[in-house]
Amino acid sequence: MEKEKMTATREESPKTETGIKRDNVADISAEDSLIEFLAEEYGCEKTKESVMRAHRAEKARKELSAKLREDSARRRYEELILESEEMKKLDADFSLDAELKNPRFRKLLQCGFDLADAWQLTHFDEILTLACERSEQQGYEKAVQIVREGLLRPEENGMRESSGVTEKKSVSSLSGGNIRDILRRVEKGAKIKF
Repeated sequence: MEKEKMTATREESPKTETGIKRDNVADISAEDSLIEFLAEEYGCEKTKESVMRAHRAEKARKELSAKLREDSARRRYEELILESEEMKKLDADFSLDAELKNPRFRKLLQCGFDLADAWQLTHFDEILTLACERSEQQGYEKAVQIVREGLLRPEENGMRESSGVTEKKSVSSLSGGNIRDILRRVEKGAKIKF
């Protein structure tokens, strides 16, 4: 008799919207609630089959999206490697691994800056300081060179009191103005030789 009662109970157990018989009413309401929730999430009909199809489609979309992101990241990394080789030509000490540890550098790359621009912006203060030091050194060297050239160069005619060419004069070749000039200089104490 007890077996008949159990059989009758199983046959009389209610069906869910999905068509599955459950022995426990709590199982029915939990499954129905889950299906209803997922149907709203996926925007589909409130049937088990529709939810399953929507779930598979969503899973496939996420897998495809992850694959595309992975491919994009791989391509970007290959581009960075090529750009880093170019940077090493400009700066022998450049290290992509070391730069990628800098959060500011990574953020600039994520924003779309190319490697050279991101590096320059990250190290702007250092580059500016180095450029100033280099400019100062070049200015100093140029000044020293100008002074050396000035000391080694013969003095130009007309730059000193006596001219570069000496001309012997005789008293007979002097004009009246020259003689008056000589007399004034003698009065001031100058010694004149012919």
